[in-house]
Amino acid sequence: MEMSSRLDAGSTTGFSRPFLHLILHVASGLWIGAGGVRLLLPLTVTPPPGATTVPVIWMPASSPGLRLVHGVVAVLLGGLLVFGFQTQRAARAGLAFLTVVAVEQLVPNPFYNLLSHILPLFFMLAMVLWLGETENHFSVDRWFGLIAKTRGPGGHDWTVLMLRLILGSVFLRQGLNSVLKYGLVGFAQKVYVDPFASKGIPKLLLWLAGVTNPPIQVLGGLALILGLRTRWAAVGVTIFLMEILFGHMLDDPLDLSGDLHSYALANLALALFIIGLEPGGDRFSLDRLWSGFRSKA
Repeated sequence: MEMSSRLDAGSTTGFSRPFLHLILHVASGLWIGAGGVRLLLPLTVTPPPGATTVPVIWMPASSPGLRLVHGVVAVLLGGLLVFGFQTQRAARAGLAFLTVVAVEQLVPNPFYNLLSHILPLFFMLAMVLWLGETENHFSVDRWFGLIAKTRGPGGHDWTVLMLRLILGSVFLRQGLNSVLKYGLVGFAQKVYVDPFASKGIPKLLLWLAGVTNPPIQVLGGLALILGLRTRWAAVGVTIFLMEILFGHMLDDPLDLSGDLHSYALANLALALFIIGLEPGGDRFSLDRLWSGFRSKA
């Protein structure tokens, strides 16, 4: 029995995790690299038969200069990840690149569907960092002895940083958009009171939820971006998102519009990852900076 347990443990650590690492860095590299090729080669995108809209390109290309920069960066990162060369650095750079792309998409469209393109790829790169260099067996790094002797803590810090930057940007952009477009009272009236007053929910609760929605998004977004009380900010926006989920299900229990899947669940996944990964502040956060000052005092 003891020998069997040892064999099982050895097979798990000796094959499963390195193989998972291989699939993750190759698949994410192909995904990013293909996006870069798409930008560098002006391929025509046509809607499928019966579709009324052109498919969304997950990397923006609003100008030739931006297309060139994004394309070159994506192709280089994709190549590094596919072959496993400087894999951890490439994964960190990939997370930073996806964060920039997400923010660029959110500026013109604060309700851009991150779940359809960016978040799955983001989580794949986060897994590459979480597994670390010691599990990177099938790569150029391993073949040429470029693997560090010990796993550094940088992967975790970078993952939490990029997670909170993306989620914080989502909340900040949506909150500012709501205030500037409708005002607090107008937003509450349009989004909460008018749609749900006939569903048996007290108007006072609807007004309270509607008026506090944009401030919660703005303050929660800023706290996440700065890394200020990060875990509590993530818990706060999670409770907020549960309220949003309830409203979506009350209005559209079968999610026929797709809003629940496209937006609310994507943001909830980000918040839950931050809660699970953030042990009191990553090294890029104000939380960590403040704790360092307190320890020296």
